[in-house]
Amino acid sequence: MKTKITLMICIGAAIFAACGKAEEPAEDISWCKDSVDKYNGQEKKQIEGYEILDGGKELYKYTFTIDKGQKRTKRVYTEEPSSTYILNEEDGIWYYYGSEENGPWYKSEARDDAFESDVQSIDIDVNDETVYEIAGQEKLDGRAVTKVKITTPKDDTFSGVLKEEDEKIEELLNDTDFKKAYDAVKEEKNRVSYVWFDDETKKPVKQERDTTKIQTVLYYYLKLSGNAEMKYDTVPKNVVEVTLFLSGEPQEEIEIPQENVYSI
Repeated sequence: MKTKITLMICIGAAIFAACGKAEEPAEDISWCKDSVDKYNGQEKKQIEGYEILDGGKELYKYTFTIDKGQKRTKRVYTEEPSSTYILNEEDGIWYYYGSEENGPWYKSEARDDAFESDVQSIDIDVNDETVYEIAGQEKLDGRAVTKVKITTPKDDTFSGVLKEEDEKIEELLNDTDFKKAYDAVKEEKNRVSYVWFDDETKKPVKQERDTTKIQTVLYYYLKLSGNAEMKYDTVPKNVVEVTLFLSGEPQEEIEIPQENVYSI
């Protein structure tokens, strides 16, 4: 009987201790959203980017500048063969100016949503339902940073990469490989990225996104398009898109070439 009473006392004490223990306050991560909103709202932005293909070397290195006031963008690929592309609006129509290896400039019409797509591509992908989760503390180039997992429910399946209403899509869906890759993207509910923030300034420093599925769709899209220039030699197994957020705003204006420009 004494043993039973003692046991009951112990259980009661444990329950009392559990009930009396204060819950730890949830970590305040509102600064993540504030930092992202501030970055996305900048009038001028510049990043450096590249891809890591199948865990190998860094490919397609570029700098990308956006000036919302000018309504212009400029992308410069720094690897050989180097190239430059400038997006500009003229009389309500969007045009790309391109130059390869410092050669002559050419001009071609762009999609109506080209500027919006460029802005989205350089922004950190968030909306009202985005969830921020602290993923760890690290050192990046000698400075203390916080790694944050950012999960955003998708509101646009292909985010400007392809137009779902494109008549060509309907035709390509007859191909088994394309349809499998296309459906894999459609079935994804969220976009996930990892962003590293400087602990001192709270500004974003680096972002990584797994873009394998969308790049696989583009691989088959280009392959089935006939004469289109292929980005990869084979189906990509793993593609990680890396963005480095440069500090400060770009100071130089984006200049449009004025002479010796031919149309294509």
